[in-house]
Amino acid sequence: MFLYVITPWILFFIFAYIAYKKDLLKSFSGAFYVTVTFMILPAGLFYAFGGERYYVPNEESIKWFSIYMSILYVSMIAGLFVQQKVKNLFLNREYKLSEGFQNYTYIKWVSVIVFSACFIYVIAFAEKIPLIQLVIGKTLQTSFSRPDVAGGIPFFYTFTIVANTVIPFFLILMLRKENFFKHNNRILLVVFTTMAVIFTSVALNKNTLFLIIIFFILYVIKSQKRFIYLFSAGFVFVIYYFATKVFFNAGENPYSAFTFVESILKRIFVTQGAGLTTRIEFEDKPLPDDISIKRYIFEIMYGKEGGSAPTIFFGDNIMTDSLLVTASLIVVATLFFFALAGMTDGLYQKSGKVEFLALGYVVFYGGHLLGISEIQSFGLRTLLPIALIAGLYLTDKLVDRTQLFNKN
Repeated sequence: MFLYVITPWILFFIFAYIAYKKDLLKSFSGAFYVTVTFMILPAGLFYAFGGERYYVPNEESIKWFSIYMSILYVSMIAGLFVQQKVKNLFLNREYKLSEGFQNYTYIKWVSVIVFSACFIYVIAFAEKIPLIQLVIGKTLQTSFSRPDVAGGIPFFYTFTIVANTVIPFFLILMLRKENFFKHNNRILLVVFTTMAVIFTSVALNKNTLFLIIIFFILYVIKSQKRFIYLFSAGFVFVIYYFATKVFFNAGENPYSAFTFVESILKRIFVTQGAGLTTRIEFEDKPLPDDISIKRYIFEIMYGKEGGSAPTIFFGDNIMTDSLLVTASLIVVATLFFFALAGMTDGLYQKSGKVEFLALGYVVFYGGHLLGISEIQSFGLRTLLPIALIAGLYLTDKLVDRTQLFNKN
């Protein structure tokens, strides 16, 4: 058993060494292998050495968990070479994309419209958004259901796609593009930044909010005090986690300090991997017709209804497809993502344009999604926003040629 669980760790160190040698550790793909390594891989060792959390899998499931993770890391190692090739392709060729956006008056109007639409949406459904209810003190004594799980707010899934990808994209442009706003620059930046934080917080998705903060600290904020910012981000994450865990469940037994810290560590290092091992153990069991895989696994892991337990992008395929199909998906999806990251790295390094840094955020976020959610979610939350951004780029060129807006 030890040989099985240690193999993907060995492959991880090989991957990290190659990524270091090829100078790819700072790639926009980083969120993917950080998520995989810290949120999924430790579960194998945790269960192999007698850890007991959630549904405890059998040894056969732990073995196959390690096999699937080994296939993934082999694919990631191959992905590094694909990423390097694609990156060099964009670095070494001349292309017009390096021009970036041409008519920032048009881009500003689009960003203001998107922010305004999100603001109106939040105001319209404020009474159903748990975070807002927490702030005004109306739901402290009762447990809550997340809107994306309970379906209590119309088009909430669509809103989260915009809030977690398109909104940060525009916010990066606002923060890094000089004179994005001609008048009241600082005031407007504070307003739009505050709005962006609200939009990305209302779903109570702690991982996404923390991920966005980390990206902005690493790539967007130009400061030598990044360690202080990282420490502050970690502190804010703990407070936010405390609020959602303790206050929203105030009707239950209060969390002790030890239980609270343990809950954070468990959520980061065990939960995602536990969802994968549970899927492996129940892959041959018939799935109820009236329930999704995510909710079925949640009920097994937690022993109750009313939740969802997504995991890494190939997790659901373990329960629906053969080993060959699942392994093929792992290879194809991983190589595709690393090629996408290579393209984004090349675009940004070649041009230095802020819009390609903003595009890099979407890829960064997509890498995290691949580590915690199914492939369909990656398509909707990453590829769809990239298509919308590409459409914005093309319409920007059209607007600039027709001079529908004064060019800044």
